[in-house]
Amino acid sequence: MKKKMKKTGEFCGYRSIQMMVTYLNASAPSASPFNGGVPSILAIQDMIEDAWDSGIRPEGRIETGGIKGTRKYIGTPEVEALFTNLEIP
Repeated sequence: MKKKMKKTGEFCGYRSIQMMVTYLNASAPSASPFNGGVPSILAIQDMIEDAWDSGIRPEGRIETGGIKGTRKYIGTPEVEALFTNLEIP
């Protein structure tokens, strides 16, 4: 039986966002709102919370109870909220 490592996968949604940002920076540097950088997990949490504050998929805050400063999982609705708020199709 395979053992699961302790505390694995908690930030996979954030890592996926970071990979998408890296792709955006490389493929369209002048159009990327990230100025060639990759946001930290805490910065991503702030951006998702900002999207919710702007009324984009605000049910995410209700479902998660908020994510700022936590190790809570995020999913595609939070990714969608972040990119929609940044006007990235």
